[in-house]
Amino acid sequence: MCAASTAERDITAAVSTFTLPDSTCRATETPASAAEQPLNVSQAFASLYLSWLAARDASRSTARDARPLKTSSASVYQQMWKAFANYCLANRLHLSTLTEADINRFLQTRPARGGGEAAAVLSARYQWRFLVLIDRLLRLDAEQRGTAPNLAAHALLQRPPHRRANAVEQDEAPRFLSASDTHRLIEYLEQSIADGKQAASWRRARDAAAVTVMLGGGLTPAEVRRLRLADVIRDKQEGGLPTSLHIPSADASRAGRRTPLPEWAGRILLAWLRQRAGHGIDGEQAFPATRTGKVWSHTGCQQACGAVLQRAGLADEKAGLFQLRHAFAIRHLAAGTPEHLVAAWLGYRDADSVMQYRGLAVVEGETTDGAPPKQL
Repeated sequence: MCAASTAERDITAAVSTFTLPDSTCRATETPASAAEQPLNVSQAFASLYLSWLAARDASRSTARDARPLKTSSASVYQQMWKAFANYCLANRLHLSTLTEADINRFLQTRPARGGGEAAAVLSARYQWRFLVLIDRLLRLDAEQRGTAPNLAAHALLQRPPHRRANAVEQDEAPRFLSASDTHRLIEYLEQSIADGKQAASWRRARDAAAVTVMLGGGLTPAEVRRLRLADVIRDKQEGGLPTSLHIPSADASRAGRRTPLPEWAGRILLAWLRQRAGHGIDGEQAFPATRTGKVWSHTGCQQACGAVLQRAGLADEKAGLFQLRHAFAIRHLAAGTPEHLVAAWLGYRDADSVMQYRGLAVVEGETTDGAPPKQL
């Protein structure tokens, strides 16, 4: 249950309790463009946090990094921001001109949680939490001022020891296909559709096309099963080649989304749709379970598409089919696609939801030898 509104009242009452240096130590050494900043800088730090909290409270997202905060979480973030605010004001630092070195010094001077000599410095994961909070509030500060955001905290998040610190210590990083495995799978899918023997098995063609839209369009297995023929958007100028998909939402209160398809994926999907029509398969489902058009079951889809990966020599039981969706996101981010577009294509309501991919996209971009032979 969300209680962010209660937390907001608590923090409003606590604004005056921020333990800050006197006015002679406030962040007065700021650029000339910051001349209009509020006189009470401590109030400004607290107000910025309140604005962020209010935005979270108003969010309709269910993503962990965007949904409304519980009272306990808001209290923890309040104390974290209060500590950082005290540090900035004591050292005459302004949010717009903070450097990576400034933030690093703050992290290194923070006592570890629980104390003790064995944990004299904050853990990498707790430093990561500080950096994420600072990055979000720096971006909000810039948005409110109408200026370019200070990306010092974001830059630190992209490099060791902070990159993937949360994933390493709490959850495993998303498993995804490497660039070489992605190209290998695409070649297999194209060959399987071109193979004359495939025509004798419409299910094999269906399975290959289903894997194609997961990798080429970022669909989940559930979205593949819900996809209808009417959801395939074609280019009439290119012989009906599918160029994008309309993804129906599982939530009736939410509109669906549209995600693009690369040309290679469009060709494979078109080949399957032609086979589907040639076999006289009934129903409106793009990927039916039977000739009568029965909806594909969860288990049937998982087993059939998993078999495609096995035949391509890419079976990984732990990774499952979601490695295809992860590969879609990571490769687009590594290629420079804006985060808000990738988030929208994946069905997320805000760009922060792709945060789990940021560090991985950097690694993938650094290790790719040249441009990929096929656009994802």
